[in-house]
Amino acid sequence: VSVAQGSSSVALKFSSTTMSYGHEKSDRVTVTVTPQLAGTSPTGKVTISAAGKKLCSVSLSSGKASCTLAATKLKIGKYKVVASYAGSSDFSGGSAKKTLSVTEPATKTVLSSSVSKVTVGNEQVAHLSVSVTPVFGGTAPTGKVTITSPTHVVCTLSLTKGKGSC
Repeated sequence: VSVAQGSSSVALKFSSTTMSYGHEKSDRVTVTVTPQLAGTSPTGKVTISAAGKKLCSVSLSSGKASCTLAATKLKIGKYKVVASYAGSSDFSGGSAKKTLSVTEPATKTVLSSSVSKVTVGNEQVAHLSVSVTPVFGGTAPTGKVTITSPTHVVCTLSLTKGKGSC
């Protein structure tokens, strides 16, 4: 007598479908593999991947498993995340897909001046400093910062290790 594998369905859930780059460790991915008929819970491994990259591999326990995404594993963008269940001797494999967005990291920007008051004609005495830090830690931002008044550009500076001045 031959017994065929039971069928199962795979479900994928995120703690949030949008995450900030560099802060992926706050996002939890949960996979549930449910048998078509009540009885034995599916066992085996599930691989979670996106854009051809393996994000994590988990072993099912009572048909469920979860993992936390590694920081900076995915670049900024929108991804189809796939949970692939390889199946077991009792259950056939399957997969589930869900969209995940990775957004620009949040930053804190501080502008400071060397003087508290500037007189028209003596603007050169003012020295402006900018500090940009990532809210969740990580690499200091780079790039350009433009400081403007209501009527014109005051200065444009380049950040080095999150800091710049003009």
